[in-house]
Amino acid sequence: MHAPAPNALVVRTDRNAIDRFFRPRVIAIAICLGVIGLCLVGLVALLVSTSTSGAGLPSSSATIVVIAIAVSTTSTLQLVTFVRQWRRMRAIEVRVVADDGGLRAILPGLDAHVPWHAVHHARIQGTGPRHRMTVDVDAGAIVGVLPDSQRRRIARRGLSLSALGMQPGLDAVAHAVVVGTRGRVQPVAV
Repeated sequence: MHAPAPNALVVRTDRNAIDRFFRPRVIAIAICLGVIGLCLVGLVALLVSTSTSGAGLPSSSATIVVIAIAVSTTSTLQLVTFVRQWRRMRAIEVRVVADDGGLRAILPGLDAHVPWHAVHHARIQGTGPRHRMTVDVDAGAIVGVLPDSQRRRIARRGLSLSALGMQPGLDAVAHAVVVGTRGRVQPVAV
């Protein structure tokens, strides 16, 4: 990828904002996982004590254990996914660079440069942590190493830039899109 021009807009990651978003969610999931684990241990202890007292296992006990294990496994996977995403977002120093050559987006698993002539439309959606800008581009013009599946997804859905942890925010990127496309593309709020 090319080095940004001196007059380029460089959007960096605000790690404190990333932490403020992810930390409470990770803690909540971990607490839920702990409660589920304690309930599962209690359920197994109850089933073991019931079966050793001679009453036999209730017919639904196996189903309850399977459901509890499925819920705890799902919660564990959700926790691992959140922590992984948190670490990947924090690791990105520069998220967006907009200069005379185009728009460069650096996302977890993606580093792509889109020339301004390949930008067709931009829309701003959501508020708060869901605030994002989606840039519709000609996926064939994207410069960067992209798997075909990712290139097809960008062609179908556009290049999505989350405002979470952007410093400066999406307003600066939206302005850069207007300037870079010489007014041809005006980001629309939907």
